[in-house]
Amino acid sequence: MKKLLLLILFIIALTGCSQKEVSDKKFNVVALNGPTGIGFVNMMEEEKHNFTLVSDPNQVVTGLTNGDFDIASIPSNLASVLYNKNQDVSVVAINTLGVLYVVENGNTINSIEDLKGKTILSTGKGATPEYSLNYILEKANIKDDVTVEFKTEHAELAGLLAQDKASVAVLPQPFVTVAMEKNKDLRIALNLDEEWFKLTNDNMITGVLVVKNDIIENNREELDAFLQDYKKSIELANSDIEKTATLSEKYDILPKDVATKAIPYCNIVYIDDKELNTLLSSYYQVLFEQDPKSIGGKLPDEKFYYQK
Repeated sequence: MKKLLLLILFIIALTGCSQKEVSDKKFNVVALNGPTGIGFVNMMEEEKHNFTLVSDPNQVVTGLTNGDFDIASIPSNLASVLYNKNQDVSVVAINTLGVLYVVENGNTINSIEDLKGKTILSTGKGATPEYSLNYILEKANIKDDVTVEFKTEHAELAGLLAQDKASVAVLPQPFVTVAMEKNKDLRIALNLDEEWFKLTNDNMITGVLVVKNDIIENNREELDAFLQDYKKSIELANSDIEKTATLSEKYDILPKDVATKAIPYCNIVYIDDKELNTLLSSYYQVLFEQDPKSIGGKLPDEKFYYQK
């Protein structure tokens, strides 16, 4: 009887250790150094997981491919491209809606039609900014009358605007605010999310969160706990802007004063489950009709969307 009791106690002890080991699992998470990074800062402060912030989406792709990252925040169209290239990932949440703005050094642009004949500098070639802008210009019947020149990084383009070396640009927040802080003559001429909504009756979807499928298969409970923490972090980012701005400076995303002004315009959200599927599949349909290459040649199937 004593031996049986000791065996039971031993099994309980092992189980307890196993549960603690699982609950303490740290995910390797990567986000872009912008709105998605800001959405994570309240989680980063808790130090439950390993976070990396990068400025180039290609670094995210390389890290996912090499197995360096378990969870990644990436442009929405890139998530579909990766899935269609047989990258073993699923999309678990929408984390950023429209953040693109037409910024002008002057006062000549008050509608999409006013872009006719203009040269626009932009970032995001091959990603959401390019495809979204092309769609809007096509619907306005001025795509062939607008020249778009692409720069590699948001910070580079923000710098050109700040130095009066560009007069019209498409730029995401928070880099719009960065440029406007340095050049007081700049103004937001158009909100491209509003222009998109006029055409589709839906919001533009800029960023999503993807997870490696082996994490879903082997660490589903831990993933769901991570997502709950992430949702809280985003809610806090929107409700406590001062604290979030302070952390944004701490983690070298933005200075506190710039972050304070930019966060309300960053459209940071948390949308998952059925609403994720509905909104994102609708967005992909629009991109696909405009250019199938924008989402990797075909619409992702239902397996792409994580269901709780």
